[in-house]
Amino acid sequence: MYRKHKKKMLGDSYTPIESIVSMGFQILSIGIIGLILILSFLISIPYHFSILFILLAIFTPNINFIVWVLKHDKTISIISPFLFFLRNFVFFLAFILGTKNLLKK
Repeated sequence: MYRKHKKKMLGDSYTPIESIVSMGFQILSIGIIGLILILSFLISIPYHFSILFILLAIFTPNINFIVWVLKHDKTISIISPFLFFLRNFVFFLAFILGTKNLLKK
């Protein structure tokens, strides 16, 4: 990805400041997704609600970016939802592990 966009390698220039709230929602949605999946097995909630929530949580906040990238680079626009999910998953895990380490002290 950075082969075509060398200027984006350093810094966070591709994440506008107004996206912080959106990113917070997306990171929180990862935890909610996990909770919904666990509950769907415990209390027999149809799992398709979980899948729908996952898709909405990934695509809705990033739709403007995905459309913009689609105009510039179709390959990146196809993989960007996966990259958003992966980024949010890693942020959520870091939050959980950091909180766990703080509580140990």
